[in-house]
Amino acid sequence: MPGLHINMGDFQEQIKETILQVLKAKKDRARYPLIIEQEIPPVDIISWLFRQPGEHRVYWQDKAGTIEAAGIGTGFQTASDSLTDIYNVSLIKPLFFYNKLFNLSDNNSNLWGAFPSELCMLPQRMIIRRHDSYRYRLCIEFSGNDKIEDIVRKFERLQIDSSQITPSETDTLSLQPIRHMPEYENWTMNVERCLEAIHSKKLAKVVMARQSDYSFNEDITAESCLKALLKAGKITYIMLYQPDNQNTFISLTPERLFHRFEKEIYIDAISSTTRRGQTESEDKSLADELISDSKQSLEHKFVIDGIFDSLKELCSGKPTVHATEILKLPMVQHLKTLIDGGLMTTDDQAIINKLHPTPAVGGTPTLAAVKWIKSAEPFSRGLYAAPMGLISEEETEIAVGIRSMLLKGKTISVFTGAGIVEGSDPDLEWREINSKNILSKFIQEEKN
Repeated sequence: MPGLHINMGDFQEQIKETILQVLKAKKDRARYPLIIEQEIPPVDIISWLFRQPGEHRVYWQDKAGTIEAAGIGTGFQTASDSLTDIYNVSLIKPLFFYNKLFNLSDNNSNLWGAFPSELCMLPQRMIIRRHDSYRYRLCIEFSGNDKIEDIVRKFERLQIDSSQITPSETDTLSLQPIRHMPEYENWTMNVERCLEAIHSKKLAKVVMARQSDYSFNEDITAESCLKALLKAGKITYIMLYQPDNQNTFISLTPERLFHRFEKEIYIDAISSTTRRGQTESEDKSLADELISDSKQSLEHKFVIDGIFDSLKELCSGKPTVHATEILKLPMVQHLKTLIDGGLMTTDDQAIINKLHPTPAVGGTPTLAAVKWIKSAEPFSRGLYAAPMGLISEEETEIAVGIRSMLLKGKTISVFTGAGIVEGSDPDLEWREINSKNILSKFIQEEKN
């Protein structure tokens, strides 16, 4: 794959104009991002990403496959609640990669120690595809006092010939189970304890999760893992975050926390699960049973009500709850309800803090459910079920990192969860989380 190169002579006027914008703004902020970009021919973005030397890789593709973005290196990093002054001085509007751990203290654990509690970052080198248009970006950090020639030299140092880097040839996986956390017996005991708390009205719903660890003998890279998963079947959003070359989080998630376009917001309430049928008629019968089942409907109602209550505090009017429908994925089916409304704010951090975690990944009541999760689950969730996505001034889309895995050294940890409500059965919930395992096609021998 040939390297990409930007002719810096074409951008000196743009650089000067951006510096003038910063000087005019007279903000207290000491550093700003400076972005240059140009249109490029179509390129395999995943292959490009893993041809780049260095660390700190990010990848995103929306569920429609219309927006794809990837980057490497840290060009600029900031707090997500301080973006307005950056937007005001940027000639090229920044597109930030964002994620936040499910619990901000999760990076105190060995599993998630390489991951920041929260990330809001512009990569040094980045490709963005919108439909059939591809643009290549470079980003550096600068102040209004930096000299033009110094800025140009910084950009030139980012121009890397990646054509000699060897691509990954493996797009299949061969895995052996190590353990589940919790194992089946402890899972059953935890579900029964949870049901007791629900029966006593201390809780209404809790989403219980499991970490499943697998080993492999051959070399499996983040690239080969991602390509194997995509070959097995795309599941809506595709997200990858790699803080270093030893730790890679991948999520193929059907669930978005929200999509904001200017002051309009769209949220999918997704919950309740059944398998796909072997035939079209069986598939329809299973879907009909899902939508009419009282336990599944109760679980979905908790999700709708929880999102609605949070959203109405952000909206200028009453949010709209649309009709519930069936969401069909390659292995399972869910109940899905669209909720939308008009926002009073475009502060994405405030929206994230208000909505996360929804009852679809935490429970009801939220604080009590999250407290129960922290006390009962024998692992830290990290980026599992956490918000991840793209933030910009005009449009933001944040998904939820379910159907996910962490590649760490020679171990892959897979995360799955199930909603526990009145009437839940521990064995059926265990089977449900087995069906949600994104590596199920590659596991040679699954434990009970």
